[in-house]
Amino acid sequence: MILSVIFLITSSKFQTSLANQIAQEINDEYGTEIAINKASLSLNGNVDLNDFLIKDHKNDTLVYFKNLYLSPISLGKLVSNDLNFSSVSFDGLDLRVSNYKGDKLNSLQIFLEKLKIDKDFPINEIDKYSFASKVFSKNSKI
Repeated sequence: MILSVIFLITSSKFQTSLANQIAQEINDEYGTEIAINKASLSLNGNVDLNDFLIKDHKNDTLVYFKNLYLSPISLGKLVSNDLNFSSVSFDGLDLRVSNYKGDKLNSLQIFLEKLKIDKDFPINEIDKYSFASKVFSKNSKI
C-alpha cells in the first residue's frame, strides 16, 4: 500500500495532472492563461515544470519556459500568489513583452495587474519588491 502511494506521488503523470490542476485554479481565479505540458520532481527535490507557457491578454505568448525549476516552497508561494522567491532557475526562457495599440500598459504589466491582490497598489511600485534574490538562467532571450 505504501509503495503504491509513493509510486503514485512520484509518477510524472500524477505530478503533471496536479500542476495542471493548480494552473487551472490560477487561471480561473485571476483570468490568466497558464499552461504546463509536464511536471516532474527532480532528484534534488525541486519541481521541474516543462513547457510552461503564459499567454497575454491578446492570446499571444508572454512568457515561455522550456524548464522552470522551483523548490516546493517556491511552488507553494506561486500557488498563493506570492512572487517573492529566494531563487529561480530556468532554461529556455522566451519573454515577449508587447505594447498593443490602445493599451495603456504593456502585456507584462497587464498580466501582473491580474495577479495583484491589492488592486489599489500601483503596478509601477512592484519593482520595490524583490522577485528573487538569485536567478539562474541559460538559453534564454527577452
